Amino acid sequence: MVFRYEGAWLKTGGEMGWLQSIKSAIHLHGLVPNDLISVPDLSHDSQKREQIRQCLEQIFGPIAKVEL
Repeated sequence: MVFRYEGAWLKTGGEMGWLQSIKSAIHLHGLVPNDLISVPDLSHDSQKREQIRQCLEQIFGPIAKVEL
């Protein structure tokens, strides 16, 4: 479990900025209205957001937004 899921996500998320990657991931799942962080220059652009989406879907499967 750790090598298949956690290791792969931590590697990609860490390389792309951990805070930004977590924020992008929870935004992609529909849990927050945007993926902006307090320092806008650090937020992911659309290309990085797509890389996070691809990584998450490769590791965990299709992303379905959560209905709140």
